[in-house]
Amino acid sequence: MARAMKNSDPVRKRAKQVLKTAEQRDELKQVKAEHTTAFNQAVQDACSIIGDLIDKLSIEFSYNAEYIAEKLHLGGHTLRQRRTAAINNAYAHCVAMCEKECMFY
Repeated sequence: MARAMKNSDPVRKRAKQVLKTAEQRDELKQVKAEHTTAFNQAVQDACSIIGDLIDKLSIEFSYNAEYIAEKLHLGGHTLRQRRTAAINNAYAHCVAMCEKECMFY
């Protein structure tokens, strides 16, 4: 039969973490660096593809490039309501800052 614990009873501690060797740390750093490099390259590729697509659609449908970019990146009214950190918000912020700076000249 299990007995109830009292405040004076010792509390079971978690097992201590095993320290990683220098080789394991180096390997983990290399894997993280490769992942970061691949991710950054994929983002750059996506940005260039999106830019080409915006240019193509603006020429094809005779709309302003900013209008097409807004439709693609923001996705309408529902995505504008959410304020999450994403590439579409970063792009919209950059476009707004460029327009704001250009107004002063």
